[in-house]
Amino acid sequence: MQDARGVILMTGEIFLIAIGSTACFLIITTFLSYYILCRFKLPLLRKYYCKIGWHSIKYDNEHKADNDPNKFLNFAECQWCHYEGQVDSQGNLF
Repeated sequence: MQDARGVILMTGEIFLIAIGSTACFLIITTFLSYYILCRFKLPLLRKYYCKIGWHSIKYDNEHKADNDPNKFLNFAECQWCHYEGQVDSQGNLF
């Protein structure tokens, strides 16, 4: 296959362009579905996102660690799956 300048595009280059476009589409779709999930109640998507570690943006029962002398560590519970984990400095639940 030739482009407008007459340069022959190799099959490998076309394949890499197709794979890159597909990957970008899947990443954008994943983030859009997470945004939709935060707005509406979709239990199957919530279960999937909690399973891969993307817990709810808002969480319940935020508290400090009892055994931390400086009270530096924050812990919280996910609203969707009730997982209790640590909240990092960005506000994400791990």
